[in-house]
Amino acid sequence: MIDWQRIETLREEVGPEDFLEVAEMFLAEVEEAVAQLDDLTAIEAFAEQMHFLKGSASNLGFEALSNYCADQEKADQIQEGTSDLVRALFRDSRTVFLSGVGNDTQGQLA
Repeated sequence: MIDWQRIETLREEVGPEDFLEVAEMFLAEVEEAVAQLDDLTAIEAFAEQMHFLKGSASNLGFEALSNYCADQEKADQIQEGTSDLVRALFRDSRTVFLSGVGNDTQGQLA
């Protein structure tokens, strides 16, 4: 579900002091993008949102979410239940991520 090596790479790239800020920004942006999914009815707009989510999820190591969004980005129609599954994958990935990044960051990234 989580690519922990990607998270360590990101932490090294941005530095430990900026990692929390980057993670918070990612979580907020993805949460907002996920919330907008139900409002998208055109396949082109939905595919663009899936592309954004795929890239954002990949950047922070949310592997399962990124892979699912990649598949949906290529779909020729909006599948029923996709928004719910994306929300569930994000929620579960976020939970695993927060539990794995360490006790010192959990209170700040809630």
